[in-house]
Amino acid sequence: MGNVGSGFGNPNVRCGFPDGYFPLHAKLGFPNCANYKGTQAQRIADLKKRGYGTDIIGEWNKYYKENPTNPLKIEYNVIDPSISNSMSKSAALAEKAKLNSFEGWFKNQFRKGGLTWSQRLNMQTAAQSKRVAENIDNRTSNIDSILSNPSNIKRWENEELVLKQANERLLEIKRIEDQRLQDIENQRLQDIENQRLQEIENQEITFNEQQNIGDFNEAPITEINFDNSCSECTGTIKSTDPIEEKQLTENYLKIGGIVAVGVVAYLVFKK
Repeated sequence: MGNVGSGFGNPNVRCGFPDGYFPLHAKLGFPNCANYKGTQAQRIADLKKRGYGTDIIGEWNKYYKENPTNPLKIEYNVIDPSISNSMSKSAALAEKAKLNSFEGWFKNQFRKGGLTWSQRLNMQTAAQSKRVAENIDNRTSNIDSILSNPSNIKRWENEELVLKQANERLLEIKRIEDQRLQDIENQRLQDIENQRLQEIENQEITFNEQQNIGDFNEAPITEINFDNSCSECTGTIKSTDPIEEKQLTENYLKIGGIVAVGVVAYLVFKK
């Protein structure tokens, strides 16, 4: 293929230049090199501009036609539109973590211990193809630029502050609601306790009232009316109030005492 694909398979020797070397006069790279960053049309135009003949141009057109899926010709200068300065900090850090993980894997593909030269070559070639296919170099440069952008850093700080304040408001709302529900429960328990105490107090009042009036469920004291001249008195036994009974007893005792004194006086006088 002559110069077509010069530098393929070895990222450190791309047309004799170190990988990533793109001078000011060749920002897309050199059109006859494998690491050229332009499209097929850009490559062909660049080849013509630099004076390459129809043989080289024809070989590159043939190559694109015969190798439509070869990762080494993917337009890996295309950036995922979601990876931009408008992305969140968490998304940017997630992208950076993916790239760091790839770099760890990529480095491991170049180990030498326990491998034959052929095995190492195959691993390295596959790793280089995967690196190009996943656009690792451009993605790394892009995400590093995004993470270090002062405007992004300030925006992320403001977003974190707003999020923190929102979380604090949610916690305060939850605290107030929890307190409201706790107050309701406390009041319910207090009402139950108040009702229990009121019932005890009512029972004590009832007991004291019964004690004051002598109501201990005893048989009532009865009274016989011997006054037959009373039209309202029938001589029937009637229940009396304990207090009235006590008063009547005292009256009977007084009358009895007077009668006794009279009898004694009569006997003395008679003698």
